[in-house]
Amino acid sequence: MPPGFRPEADPQFQPGGGRKSLQNDPPQRIVTPTPVQQRVSFDEQELLKEAPPLDASQHGEGSVQVSDADQPTFRTLSRKQTVQVTQVPFEQKLELYRENANKTNDPRVLFEYARFCIENSDTHKAEGFQMLRKIASGGYLEAMHYLGQAFEDDNNYDLAYAQYSTAAKRAHPPSCYKVGCFAENGYGVKTNLRLSLQMYTKAATAGDKDAMLRLGMAELKGELTLKKDVSKAIKWFKRGVAVADKEHAEPVYQLARIYEDGSPPDVYPDKNYARSLLLEACQLDYVPAIFRLAQCFEYGYLGCPLDVAESHRLYQVAASKGDAESKLALAGWYMTGVEGYIPKDEAKAFQLTKQASEQDLPHAMYALGFLYEKGVGVEPSREDALKLYTKAAEKGEDRALKRLKELDPSASPQLQQKKKKGLMSFFSK
Repeated sequence: MPPGFRPEADPQFQPGGGRKSLQNDPPQRIVTPTPVQQRVSFDEQELLKEAPPLDASQHGEGSVQVSDADQPTFRTLSRKQTVQVTQVPFEQKLELYRENANKTNDPRVLFEYARFCIENSDTHKAEGFQMLRKIASGGYLEAMHYLGQAFEDDNNYDLAYAQYSTAAKRAHPPSCYKVGCFAENGYGVKTNLRLSLQMYTKAATAGDKDAMLRLGMAELKGELTLKKDVSKAIKWFKRGVAVADKEHAEPVYQLARIYEDGSPPDVYPDKNYARSLLLEACQLDYVPAIFRLAQCFEYGYLGCPLDVAESHRLYQVAASKGDAESKLALAGWYMTGVEGYIPKDEAKAFQLTKQASEQDLPHAMYALGFLYEKGVGVEPSREDALKLYTKAAEKGEDRALKRLKELDPSASPQLQQKKKKGLMSFFSK
């Protein structure tokens, strides 16, 4: 193995005395929402200028025209069907939905009928679309947003933006968030960061979880015409933490990372608080948090004890959820082994490194190239090694470029080297 195989490891590291329970860690700190003042006023006229023209004479107030030919595939939404424990045949349930729909003009009932047709039967999607189009043109906001999602899934951004923007003008939070996304990225509308910021702020202030995260990241990184402001980022992340769930766990993780390192004078490090947030994110199955906690037990970060078994277990959990970094970290454990805990297994290390490399992780490509070059866990192959070093170098991996210069000087001048701060360990980022 090359020098610095695992240079981040603590030099005083000794294998721990078995797996320790996370339940012994300090209790989690309860985070309450922090009021955030809306910094920009919602300029509806700006949205009206960007939105396509409406034809209110033919459709309900505040609706947009959608023809039969515009029917989307609903390919993503149709996979949202839920498994229900019932013995009622599909056709019988469909007839019940129809009967209820015929008895009322309540858009909520009609919307559920349309969704049932779309999400549970390919043969009844057209029927569901007709009902969905009817209630959307009648001004039902949930139907507009649902129709916008369907058009977006088909990359029909013009029609998607028309639905989202119409619902956003009536202050529908998820649609405001979507208009922000479209305006930020230029989907269905000209890129407009000012409009994007306005819509994200309107959505987040109304409680949209995705918008809270986006504004927090924008404040943290200085995006969307904003100047970097960690204190404002923390306010948005704390609001996200207060309403976090498994689909919206990233604010918990981002807040943990802020308090782990601190950013004086805005915020100073608080290791205990950071660890409690990290544990909370792990309980929400947020994979980057599981990976980070595994690192904490491997290297003793955030006051966690050095614990081989717990680190290995957490890496396995994250890897089983598809995390490339965790697969590479596990490869490092199996490459060296830990007596009494993890057996040395070069073949397994090679397979895990290959899996991480196939997920386009540059340092995994470099590591796999090294294994091919030296024949560790696999038959030596200079050709495969050079291919992997080239791919890694093209993605900015400095060590791969250096190795290419040593093995094939004629190829390296074609690659653009991207500088990085510090030197990464061989099997970890």
